[in-house]
Amino acid sequence: MKINPQVSLKVISFFIFIHSILLIEFLHYFFPGIGPASMATYPLTYLVGVMLSILCFKAFKKITTTRARIGVFISFFILMTYMAFDLHEFVTVDALRSSKDAIRIVLNPKQISFEDIFSENRTYSIAGMVKFKSELPEYLYSCSYEEDYSEFYTFYLWKSGNEIGSTNKYWIIDSLSRKDTFIFRDVVKGARYEVVAPPALFSDPDQHLFKEIFGDLKVCFWPIRQNMDRGFETWFYHLLDKRWNK
Repeated sequence: MKINPQVSLKVISFFIFIHSILLIEFLHYFFPGIGPASMATYPLTYLVGVMLSILCFKAFKKITTTRARIGVFISFFILMTYMAFDLHEFVTVDALRSSKDAIRIVLNPKQISFEDIFSENRTYSIAGMVKFKSELPEYLYSCSYEEDYSEFYTFYLWKSGNEIGSTNKYWIIDSLSRKDTFIFRDVVKGARYEVVAPPALFSDPDQHLFKEIFGDLKVCFWPIRQNMDRGFETWFYHLLDKRWNK
């Protein structure tokens, strides 16, 4: 039975469109997005899917050989995959970089140091948490000084039992009478600052960004998540835990 070429082209174009939607759904699950900006992924993906379906339909009309048609179809399929990853990188996280970093870490675990726990690169941060699993503090915070919306110094704060430490050796940490409330003192650019941390800082691991503002200076605290949410984080954590902590 002969198949109408026009019907075949429409079916192929439809599958390319479906591929774009399924791919972005997979990316959202495996590499969880951050913030409302990720909502832009869906309309962009629909738009790209429609455009590629039209391009595929037009191209197939002008190609007569089976081999050439297969080549064009595979090319469009690969292009759709690349564009979906690229769009996802723009609105959420860098999926391709995360994958490459994961491969590099699995092949060379010796490169991971304790300091990687504090890395802004989530892939390296997870690897550090796995490798130094028995030494992890209860709470981890990334701290930074910002001036005119620009960070000029970043350091880290942690609490393990009754012990509190920081990579900022100039910080003075005082405990108040209230539970889990602390004062942090520092001299920044010749000026003395005193930050009173909220009680929840060391009792709620999901404490949101906390800022103290002194004129143009902002002192920011941001929790470093030790829980693995889903997708890539969960898979990568268990993979390394199984390989490194047998």
